[in-house]
Amino acid sequence: MTASSLNKPVSFWANLLRSLNVKARRAAVYALGTFGPRAREALPGLFAAFRDSDAMVREGAVWAVTEIGVRPQDLPSLETLLQDAEPEVRECAINVIGTMIREPSVVQLSIRLLRDADAKLRLRAEDSLRRTDPETIQLAFGSSTNYQMNE
Repeated sequence: MTASSLNKPVSFWANLLRSLNVKARRAAVYALGTFGPRAREALPGLFAAFRDSDAMVREGAVWAVTEIGVRPQDLPSLETLLQDAEPEVRECAINVIGTMIREPSVVQLSIRLLRDADAKLRLRAEDSLRRTDPETIQLAFGSSTNYQMNE
């Protein structure tokens, strides 16, 4: 990918996510990630790329989403992906959700995922919770909660 190709607008790269050409989709996820937060409009397409048949596109989409940054309002889209039949799609979603662990709603979701049938999701949720500070957990459940993580 050349420096001049990155001068194209976010919309150009977002449209390439739907290309039949796998190399174009790979380039698109990389380019969108380099835009960082300026590529927020591309998040729906990147979430859809979690279902791409190509592993490099899926992994690139996770990287791009984390570079762009997710917010609590993106959580419903990610929760929907956790219900996908494909384990790879669920793994992409939980990887991104793990970057939001300081959000009380993500703490609540992670605790619900501890009972998920998918062992990988359970392990990722447990790992995220172990990295969460006690103040965030208290925010998630109210100040009356006396919750402690076992080391």
